[in-house]
Amino acid sequence: MSLLKEITQDYAEDTVPLMEAISKAVRELKLAKRGGKVSNKSIRDFMKSNPTLTQAAAINAMASYTQYKTNKRNTVSLFAKSAYDKRMIKRIVDAMTQSGQFKIHRTRYADGGRYYEMKQMKIGF
Repeated sequence: MSLLKEITQDYAEDTVPLMEAISKAVRELKLAKRGGKVSNKSIRDFMKSNPTLTQAAAINAMASYTQYKTNKRNTVSLFAKSAYDKRMIKRIVDAMTQSGQFKIHRTRYADGGRYYEMKQMKIGF
């Protein structure tokens, strides 16, 4: 994690010419002439020629993955299809929300039933 902080501090004020780098990469890789195939060598060459862009992409990927893992850990999904399941799941959802530890994030109808997504509330000390 300290490496990530160093990278973000070192490149925090640098501007990344994103569109120029993408157009240059497309020209170098010649995607239209190759039928859309990208080889490992061309990816490696692109990463070597654009280190700032590569580092920024890696930082964004790590941050997104961390956020995904946090959301997955704090989310409970419930599904009910039959009438009995719907009543039972509704009672469970009501009990979870009344406890104050969870809130309903999303409800939707799909696959012939009802989905509930519950998010765990942040308890601050």
